Amino acid sequence: MKVLLLCDYRWSHAPTITDHINSLLRYSENSVYRYSGLVENNGDLPDWLNLDVFDAVIVHYSIFVAVEHYLSDKSKARLAQYQGVKAVFLQDEYRFVNKSIEGINTVGADIIFTCVPEKGIPQVYPPEQVGGAKAVNVLTGYVSDALKNVPPKELGERKYDVSYRGRKYPAWHGRLGREKWEIAKQFKKKTRWKGLKTNISYREKDRVHGANWVELIRNSRSVLGVESGASVFDFTGEISTSVETISYLLGEKRFDYDRVREDYFADLEDKIGLEQISPRVFEAISLRTLCILYEGDYSGVVKENEHYLPLKKDFSNIDEVCKKLKDDYYVTEIVKNAYVELVHSEKYSNQSFVKLFDAELSAAQAKKVLAGGTKRKGLGGRVIAELEKSNPPIMQFPYSYAPSRAAGMVARARSVLPQGLNIKLKNLIRGNG
Repeated sequence: MKVLLLCDYRWSHAPTITDHINSLLRYSENSVYRYSGLVENNGDLPDWLNLDVFDAVIVHYSIFVAVEHYLSDKSKARLAQYQGVKAVFLQDEYRFVNKSIEGINTVGADIIFTCVPEKGIPQVYPPEQVGGAKAVNVLTGYVSDALKNVPPKELGERKYDVSYRGRKYPAWHGRLGREKWEIAKQFKKKTRWKGLKTNISYREKDRVHGANWVELIRNSRSVLGVESGASVFDFTGEISTSVETISYLLGEKRFDYDRVREDYFADLEDKIGLEQISPRVFEAISLRTLCILYEGDYSGVVKENEHYLPLKKDFSNIDEVCKKLKDDYYVTEIVKNAYVELVHSEKYSNQSFVKLFDAELSAAQAKKVLAGGTKRKGLGGRVIAELEKSNPPIMQFPYSYAPSRAAGMVARARSVLPQGLNIKLKNLIRGNG
């Protein structure tokens, strides 16, 4: 099959995004071609990109199907007319759910690759609301190929006992959002006199990227972690908009989380489970670093005291955690179990994920053929040549460089600017007036 992958591929994105895209290009049994120019083109597909030369078109989660800037109405109309297999990858699915469903229906998707756990899929994507599209559960990320080749450090050579990086998420993310920064705050407070060397922060200015992030994990005896996702589903976007407005107007000092929660989303919290394992857990395990995690399900992937050291959310077992953390044999055993069973086994490798992807694509194509679907038209040599010319080069995580904060800010700003302003900005940067 010839497969077109619509994505936003750039170094300023999180490495898990580029790693996810790379895995589809590298491991699929099909010929996968990427197009990464939608954002710069205000969401419009170029006229030269003839969809009919492909057997399938995939909208990657780096392209928000719910937002016109990423995928314009014009592009959605072209996808709607396309008769081949169509699939949509989704992430961060707790906001603008109705808009995503609208986009899925507009393009006529056959497959939805979702991070929503199996039990929650019927609540988020009822079959009657998504045109019969098949919803397939996938993880937010998998074991990075590049990290398998990074040698670990001996425990005695590691600079820190515990490290962590998080950030303050908007209040409407609910309990799960707060846990991502409260674990840092509380762990530092509860272990102040435990004699631990820590590198823990949830401040934006302390975030670490690329190769520096890898080195931080390699130099840490353990890392903290929580489940990924949000505990509130905002189907319309009204809750997030209201809460963010209140937060902005009141400021951090006057903002009362408990009151806002009670007023806007208390009755919605934990109604639909979105607790997931974060790719950060796989990164730590790949580098043979112990995970100290809040107790949770973690997509059913890791088990407490077998793959990670559990930390109770009320910190009632913090003394036990610190004692086990200082036990070389305990740490070594947990790290070994996690690495052998989750990384070395290839169970959660990118290859295993792509096998699932290929199988779902093949099944959808077979269904199309039985229903009398149309075949691709021509070999598309000129289209393929244009794709290869227009795409940015392939990147590999971890990067050998760490982009400056200023460069990252410029890249993010450009990603949301209209094409005309983007061109002017590009010319200014290049000194062309």
